[in-house]
Amino acid sequence: MDVTLAHPEGYDLMPEVVERAKGYAAESGTTFKQVNTMAEASRAPTS
Repeated sequence: MDVTLAHPEGYDLMPEVVERAKGYAAESGTTFKQVNTMAEASRAPTS
């Protein structure tokens, strides 16, 4: 599944966890994307 995670600026996730999530997504042919607003998340393309 393609995942878009919305969270406010300044509340970044642990970089190693983000990289692991991106790696898992790439391995399975999906995506992991981070954005800073719900508006951006709702514009994210879906499959």
